[in-house]
Amino acid sequence: MMIKAIILISGVLLIYTTARSEVNAKGALDVYWNTNMNSGQSGGAYEPLDHDDFQVGLATINFSGSSKNVDYYLELAYGDQAGGTAAGTSGGLSQAYLTHYVNQQISVVMGRMDSNVGLEGNLAKNNMNYSHSLGFNYGGPNYGEGIAVRYSNDSGLGAALFYYDGPDQLTDSGTTNAYSAQLSYKKEKLSAIYNYFHEQDGLNSSIHDFIISYELFKELSLFTNIISGQFDEENLDGNWLSIALYF
Repeated sequence: MMIKAIILISGVLLIYTTARSEVNAKGALDVYWNTNMNSGQSGGAYEPLDHDDFQVGLATINFSGSSKNVDYYLELAYGDQAGGTAAGTSGGLSQAYLTHYVNQQISVVMGRMDSNVGLEGNLAKNNMNYSHSLGFNYGGPNYGEGIAVRYSNDSGLGAALFYYDGPDQLTDSGTTNAYSAQLSYKKEKLSAIYNYFHEQDGLNSSIHDFIISYELFKELSLFTNIISGQFDEENLDGNWLSIALYF
């Protein structure tokens, strides 16, 4: 048996806005204290759970703002979970992108951004109720550098296309570029998202990702995330499936 006690502090550390520049700054702090009843042995979740250990999971600060029809976003990250971001294990710049609004329905995003695949990815800050999971380790990529075109309308329907310069990498290592597509619907209490991701090289060559949430009532929602994938390499191929259901 393994017991993990979690202390989660997540909120707005700083908000600064001026009428002239419209610059906003926000931050979040995600920390843990672990205790392991298995004679001090490490657990088997995404991050090792050492006995009687305090961890700074992730500390982030981001800056955002607008200028006419262009938004910008810049995020810095540090902590044990920073390796799941573009900041890397030592921490640093995790996201930096510009969003140009062509009209009220279409926008174009360019730069370094978190992946659209997966409900939480590896970052607990993206979901306050669910943290380390082996299932989501297969749901990558976690981030990419590239361009995305998004569409949405008043009926709740949405679509997007993503083109990455290789997943989970910030330098050109000769791998083939990756692409992804997304369909979404959000209306009142129901939200449904389907993601498809394809990479010519690498272990996860093709991923199907379903995310469905329903608000049962104000204090309780039901979530499910179904991720399936297949990979085909020279000496290795296979299929996998991960299903998560929680309130």
